[in-house]
Amino acid sequence: MAESNSFKHTLIVRALSGTALVAVMLTMLYLGGWWWHGFAAFIALGSLWEFCRMAPGVPRADVFAAFVTAAIVLFSSEHVSQAGLMAIFGLCCFFAYFVELARRQITADSHSNASVGPVMTGLIYTIVPWYCMIRFRALPDPVGWAAVLSIFLCTWSCDVAAYLVGSRWGTLRICPHISPNKSLEGFVGGFFASTLCGALCAWYFGFSPWAFVLTGAACGSAGQLGDLVESLIKRENGVKDSGHILPGHGGFLDRFDSVLVNSLCAWLIWWVCLL
Repeated sequence: MAESNSFKHTLIVRALSGTALVAVMLTMLYLGGWWWHGFAAFIALGSLWEFCRMAPGVPRADVFAAFVTAAIVLFSSEHVSQAGLMAIFGLCCFFAYFVELARRQITADSHSNASVGPVMTGLIYTIVPWYCMIRFRALPDPVGWAAVLSIFLCTWSCDVAAYLVGSRWGTLRICPHISPNKSLEGFVGGFFASTLCGALCAWYFGFSPWAFVLTGAACGSAGQLGDLVESLIKRENGVKDSGHILPGHGGFLDRFDSVLVNSLCAWLIWWVCLL
């Protein structure tokens, strides 16, 4: 009985916190401008913090350099060119190596392979996708609003369909050593649901269907792999959740793991098709 009450309480907390997060996110997305910019930057920096916290042995100076780099990229995203973005990331990489250079000179010991890699991976993994989302929303409406909203709608439809189909008909486990509950049937169900959602978004917004349908297909395939990637990171670092900021859900990375790769795929698709 106590276990049943605990499960119900967890389910209620999860539903309430998830609803609140979606409501805030959609409000910020609708308002656009600095409302969305600030919200996306907050999630991105929180995700970077969770990633660095899971990576063992990264020096604080390197983490500080990663956060300075992330803040510069995120809060000047509308004014930073692709070349400027690469230059900023490159300087951060060299700064992390400079820290290890000083450590080696002072202590005769260094850990560049163990510290520089996680710093650069964290920036690419958590900051670049949200940078793309900020740039997406900065496009003239209704393109900016529709592009970002479609990413989330396709991602959510994929998650729901994959869970429902996998729970009902799932038998073939695709990654039992990473996520034992993921099934091939759920993967296929999520893919078709996301692709259909992309087509419905194109019909609703009145755009050419190619960008939306391809975005839906990407969210239904790469997005599910992105979920597995975050599970892999957590398993290798021996943690259950990336954080605890969202009651019943875990951290930002736990909630937006699929969105990270989906936003990158969508940016490339829209750039090829429309931009």
